[in-house]
Amino acid sequence: MSLEKKSFITGILYVSLAVLGPIGFLILPEQFQVINVNDFVTTNMGLVGVWVIVDLMIVAIEIVITIFLLHLFNTYNKTLSFIAFVFRMIMTSIMVVNAIFLFIVLVGSNVDAARYFQYHSDGIYVWQVFFSVHVFLLGYMLFKNNPSNWRYLGVALILGALGYLLDSIINLSSLDIALLNVLSLILLIFVTIGELGMAVALIMKKVILVKAVQN
Repeated sequence: MSLEKKSFITGILYVSLAVLGPIGFLILPEQFQVINVNDFVTTNMGLVGVWVIVDLMIVAIEIVITIFLLHLFNTYNKTLSFIAFVFRMIMTSIMVVNAIFLFIVLVGSNVDAARYFQYHSDGIYVWQVFFSVHVFLLGYMLFKNNPSNWRYLGVALILGALGYLLDSIINLSSLDIALLNVLSLILLIFVTIGELGMAVALIMKKVILVKAVQN
């Protein structure tokens, strides 16, 4: 398969994540102002099943994206693209574990759903740490090596990566510092710009380098 076709497919898959990702978050029990999570699960097992399916679909898409991005960014820097590949694959592995937590709730009887949902929630912030490194490396390679104006998309990706990292630090450490919260919200704006921008760049085949650069 040519790099052009891989770029287009990767861009479409990025768009699909923009749809499936929010669906996964909308299914979180806290979105329903749940008082007792275990009672909620007992009466909404179908919703948990949809949640598992959405998580597994995201994992499958992430695997394809990760492999294709490795091929696309090898022309920028083979070493950095491989490191980015490893970090995104670690992120995907954590997503698989998260899906297992949900599956345990789905098939288990007398399972403490609240506890496994908390594991799932913490897992999200853990995989964001690894994802932030991946996004930072992609942004760095784009900004340093892409000769077109699309190189500035790399700046948005770098800032977005810092947003992911700060968001994870705040939530995993339970920090409640107003300045950090505001900074996190500002940086997370660049997450949206960077991710949607990457989808467009990939679909338009603007990420592909005509000539490979030296590592």
